[in-house]
Amino acid sequence: MKKASFKKSIGKRENMKYDQINDEYTCYNDKKLKPIAITTRKSKSRYKSKIIIYECENCVDCQYELKCTKALGNRKMQVSKLFAEKRVRSLAK
Repeated sequence: MKKASFKKSIGKRENMKYDQINDEYTCYNDKKLKPIAITTRKSKSRYKSKIIIYECENCVDCQYELKCTKALGNRKMQVSKLFAEKRVRSLAK
């Protein structure tokens, strides 16, 4: 169960629309976050995970920028598909 503050946070991946066909997220302002890079991250326990980096097409003059991101420039988001799938299954139980 998620807290109300989490559900209201427009910058969270879980609160964005996801298009599986085009592999892109849509933010609160109807802008597309498209994949720009794929990288591998290794944890302290040496577990390797594939991370996809998404970037918003244009955050200039966005009225929701302060609520969505703290970064300068466009909103970027790192997503591990495997982790996201496991989390959905875990929360469904």
